[in-house]
Amino acid sequence: ALDNVTQDQSIPDRGAAAPNRDEGDQHRLENLNVCDPRDDKKRIGWINGGLLHDSYGWILENTDFRQWRDEQARQLPWIEGGPGKGKTMLLCRIIDDLQQSAAKTGLLAFFLCQFADSRINNATAVLSGLIHQLLDQQPSLMSRLWKRYDREVKAIFEDANAWVTLSDILSNILHDSNLPSTFLSIYCLDKCLTDLPQLLGFITENSSASRPIKWIVSSLNRPNIEERVDAVRRRVKPCLE
Repeated sequence: ALDNVTQDQSIPDRGAAAPNRDEGDQHRLENLNVCDPRDDKKRIGWINGGLLHDSYGWILENTDFRQWRDEQARQLPWIEGGPGKGKTMLLCRIIDDLQQSAAKTGLLAFFLCQFADSRINNATAVLSGLIHQLLDQQPSLMSRLWKRYDREVKAIFEDANAWVTLSDILSNILHDSNLPSTFLSIYCLDKCLTDLPQLLGFITENSSASRPIKWIVSSLNRPNIEERVDAVRRRVKPCLE
């Protein structure tokens, strides 16, 4: 397995504007990028010594996982386990697989919560990270969206209603009739310190809808998280033991 230690797939240049993105949209996108989960994933991989692909490849053969990834079944996979069980690196392996699945016709957005990092331990940061990745991959979603939020994007995060605004923005994106098949993944929900109940409610509400959106989450086994995840029909819980 040591021969299979690999670095994360290279992150594309996000500095240049896409050909069909005007300067105003590019400015808003840059301001929205409070943190980039793609960089955090790469950093976490380095901290943990790199991803041993063969050690985590079993999940790709798991029947429930394959059905969720490849079919239209409305499931919510919840990767749950105690500390040190490998949840984070397992989700990194899943993300690598989903990047290949979504590369041609779909979208992929993910977020990694970390307890000690104030940039990424709150629900508004989660939504911001997901929104940024989706708009970065699908610039056509921007024009209709920003008509409703025609102001400096940075002001959103200084507003007491930041969660309300960002959840409204992401809901608009997820309800867009032109949205292709989309994978959304959130690591370590238990490390989200602010507005976790609202985030869990947003996930369960949108994972139950009949749209081309598939969620996958991970966390420690916490009653407050399990209660909300259990509310989703056909919840899937791969065993890490």
